[in-house]
Amino acid sequence: MNKNLESMMQINNLAITHMKKNSIKGKLINISNFKSKQSNTKTAQGVEILTNSVVENYTKLLSSEVYSKNIAVVLIRLDEDITGTQFNFEFPISANSNGKKMIDKLKKINTLFRTDPKTMFPLFVYAIKAPFHEITGKVLSSNSFKENRELQKIVPPNKMNIHKDSITYIKETEIEENNIVLYKQNPFKPSKKATETLKTLKLEGMNVNNAYSGELTELLAKRSGVLEENVILFRSENEALKKIFELFIPKNSNIVIESPGWSSLTLFSREHVVDNKIVPIIKKDAITKGKNKRPMTVLPEFEKFIKSINEKTKMIYISSPNTVSGVSVPKDELKLVLDSVPDNIIILIDQRYFDLSFNKNKLDAGKFIDDYKNLIVLKSLNNTYNIQSLTIAYIITNKSLAQFIKTKHLINEIDPINEKLAVACLDDTEYNKELPGKIKDMYKKFTGQLDSYKIDYVESETNFLLVDSPRTYKETKADLKTQNVTLYESNDQIGTYWTLPFSTNKVNSKIIQVLNYDWLLALITILSFYSYYNHRLYTPYTYPYL
Repeated sequence: MNKNLESMMQINNLAITHMKKNSIKGKLINISNFKSKQSNTKTAQGVEILTNSVVENYTKLLSSEVYSKNIAVVLIRLDEDITGTQFNFEFPISANSNGKKMIDKLKKINTLFRTDPKTMFPLFVYAIKAPFHEITGKVLSSNSFKENRELQKIVPPNKMNIHKDSITYIKETEIEENNIVLYKQNPFKPSKKATETLKTLKLEGMNVNNAYSGELTELLAKRSGVLEENVILFRSENEALKKIFELFIPKNSNIVIESPGWSSLTLFSREHVVDNKIVPIIKKDAITKGKNKRPMTVLPEFEKFIKSINEKTKMIYISSPNTVSGVSVPKDELKLVLDSVPDNIIILIDQRYFDLSFNKNKLDAGKFIDDYKNLIVLKSLNNTYNIQSLTIAYIITNKSLAQFIKTKHLINEIDPINEKLAVACLDDTEYNKELPGKIKDMYKKFTGQLDSYKIDYVESETNFLLVDSPRTYKETKADLKTQNVTLYESNDQIGTYWTLPFSTNKVNSKIIQVLNYDWLLALITILSFYSYYNHRLYTPYTYPYL
């Protein structure tokens, strides 16, 4: 169980050195247990909690370090006790007959709280047999494995489907027949160039000789209107956020964030013992448009970011377009924050939905990086291109801050297939140019239907917006489920308004039907009367069960 941390690291080091020297491809499997996720020392010793947490973080770091050598490092976390160590010892004195009976009873009780080790064997077999790209750097949870083994084949944060000689990365909106899942991402198919690139990609050679070519940062820099030295690549948005926490936000400090917002901020704050100062997202004054009155926009009060700062504040987080309302921050509002916040406080602007915005005057925070040395802009590709495993994220900042981050940034090599896909997407200039217009056309049609049914919403500039349906969010979500439409799990709410992504015209029609509660109520009434008379005329004995 890796009780001796130093010995575990030494064994890993000996194995890695030998494998590198002899060009051996293989796997190292480390083990932690459920105590790594505990935070209360009443239920576990602090040293056990800390040691198991260190093992997990050490394994992730080591996997990145040896990634290019085709050496996989994986961690198995046993979420249940399989040891029964409480009674695996001899008493210093012999117990009498009554004492022996009591010990036997305690042993039987103990078996209720631990797992038969044999149930863990399939997890270890999977860890040994799974292909490199599917497992390296992962934490395999025994509980998740027992609930659904397919979950262990997930390459965070999304699933990869493996075929004989190629990999399918395209995310299909229709997960199963007539079963739709709505995400806050590009509702259209991937670009033609990306699709064509997919056909040429082979599984053979994956993760081998995968030194980064440099073409991707060049394209991203050109697209963002900055120099290549201002761009830093990460494997995902969470990887980028994690690095920012490690470098700029010490323990027992605080950050100022908008709420509701990005859940990873709260998660990393807990892990790093960082307080969150909340600036609520509010509905601005209502304006009149036709017969509908609706809030003009939903954004935080930016003065409150400044007022929330104290001597412990290390970062301010703002999203634009807003991750809940899909609205860009006005430039004068951002400049108010940038001019008022001290240089030693990082200002992180989250622009993951920037490329989905059809607002011609949308805020481009990258244009401010040379004027403000504490500004970091986060962007990504996975929301833009409708490709499931294209999770590449990048940050844009000024030259000095970028150089500092790069010197402290462990090289997270981008998988060559992801790199090729990203380059193909960025090279498809025609698709990139047309995408905001397509989203705008779909948005107009969707909101036009909302207007016709007098369903209240907050105006947006992306493929998601805040709506206020006649019923509660919970009831509406259940109604959507009856139409085989499922909302993504992390849906956001502000009062009675909740974030709704829209999709294809076919799916949008189903959504409108559910939101138009009067139509739904009429249908239910008709079906009820039909059911009543049908049962009464033909099956009178079943009527009492209605």
